[in-house]
Amino acid sequence: MSEQLLACTKTVPLSKMVSDNNLSENELLSRKSERLMEGIAYWTSFYRQNPQRFVKDFLNVTLKDFQQILLYEFMHNNYNMYLASRG
Repeated sequence: MSEQLLACTKTVPLSKMVSDNNLSENELLSRKSERLMEGIAYWTSFYRQNPQRFVKDFLNVTLKDFQQILLYEFMHNNYNMYLASRG
């Protein structure tokens, strides 16, 4: 993963996630699960908007500029046509 991605994902101890320590362990785990799902939703949204970053970060593939543009356009437009030839 890229350094930028790792810098954005901080781990917070379970005890510091809530201000009230009187909550039961079940409630603490429930809140932790909610925060996890919110984080997953955030990163899913980010990578859906930036598919070229997903390829770079998770698949560890370096794309050329035209490939990044094509991937982005294919993800964001309903109708696409790519004409390629050799020579």
